[in-house]
Amino acid sequence: MLHNVDDHDCYMHHLMAMSQRYDISISDDVRNQQGAVLVPKGGKFDFNLAEKIAHHQLEQPLENYVYVHHPLNAQQLVAFYKAIFKKHKNFAMFNQRWQLDELLLSGCQYLEEFPIVQQKMTVLKVQMPHLFQQSLFCGYVSMAIAKQMGASLMDCKLVFLAGLIHDIGILHLDSELLEQKGEYTPEQWRAMHSHTVIAHKILNRIEELPWKVSMAVLEHHERFDGSGYPYAKQGRTLGMMGQIIGMADTCLALYKRDLAHKELGFDALVPVLQLNPDIYCRKVFKATVELIRGIAWPVKRVYSDENMPGVISRLMLDNEGIHHDYTVIYSLVTSIRPHLPNNKKAIMLNNMANRIHKCLLSSGILQSEHNDWMMLPEKGHLQEDYLAIERLEIMYNEIKWQIKQLNKLIFLLWEKHQFKQPALNKIVKNGLFQIIQYHKQQSIAVVH
Repeated sequence: MLHNVDDHDCYMHHLMAMSQRYDISISDDVRNQQGAVLVPKGGKFDFNLAEKIAHHQLEQPLENYVYVHHPLNAQQLVAFYKAIFKKHKNFAMFNQRWQLDELLLSGCQYLEEFPIVQQKMTVLKVQMPHLFQQSLFCGYVSMAIAKQMGASLMDCKLVFLAGLIHDIGILHLDSELLEQKGEYTPEQWRAMHSHTVIAHKILNRIEELPWKVSMAVLEHHERFDGSGYPYAKQGRTLGMMGQIIGMADTCLALYKRDLAHKELGFDALVPVLQLNPDIYCRKVFKATVELIRGIAWPVKRVYSDENMPGVISRLMLDNEGIHHDYTVIYSLVTSIRPHLPNNKKAIMLNNMANRIHKCLLSSGILQSEHNDWMMLPEKGHLQEDYLAIERLEIMYNEIKWQIKQLNKLIFLLWEKHQFKQPALNKIVKNGLFQIIQYHKQQSIAVVH
């Protein structure tokens, strides 16, 4: 179940867990919606106090009643970034090239102007350290993109803050969802998608916080071509800051998934970003590519020549799987497109399908010449061929991920009975089943 943003249960559980190691006090009388005092101010937040308010609707959000002692501050943030630069060579090279230390310090100091935001980030740091680190990355990269675009100091600080806090809505999602092992179901993905709306509502209640920050957080998963969420907005209806954070978030997701463990430079991101240039604002895309290409990244091979035949065989299987899934899904979308309901999920599906179609056409990976090139005899491959083949793995992973998201969206629409006609419903069901069976058979074949 997904809790409403004004239901304090999820956030309260995080505070309860923190209270065993951190001092958290009640900063104001806790009142229910009728104005009755449930807990007077001045006490210590603990399990017993939480029990007293757990089943009440509060007059104000829970965060307005509590104070987390020793909240995350600018000095601590800067120390975290120094640790990142020391541990991650890519970010060290990036920071050294673009000289962002002074701007970064200004952004870190700006956080201290918003106590509620400090509180949220402190809870995120303690309760979800992995997500906290991703937020640090996102704030930093977002700020770098904004600076490259010529943004003012104030706007750079706003973008940094929005990138830093873009995922705080996740603190208000059910712990069962967050503890899910393996892939999410389509329904769980829909619940996760609500984190942008939740964060937007939380931030809108902070009167002194500039509206651009909350709007950027709301829109950071929206895409320029209308294939994003939560509202499938597109083009000039989107704010620039949300597009910057979305780009930073995308780059970091790709880095985490495909580059970090291979110790590849950020330059390996560019071909993947170029697969879908229409999902990004052109100015944001241009600035991001300029930032990456402005650094002399070392050329690095991941696999030895001896291992390349196995890598090529694996990529050939991936290519076959992409071809199969695309053929099935394209047929499904063609069948259901005239019958789609006029809602944001249907618009998103249509835009996602168009995006993948353009992506596969422009990449050329489904052309026979592409496979012929990969299957050249080993002695016919040059070092630059092997390097290009290795980078295909990153491109394939991105295309597989996009197809999987489209497949999940079709499943969600089918599960919600959006296809009323029995014949159409059967076509969708059979197509989804065909994809599942194909991958089961492929998994069995690989094991044997």
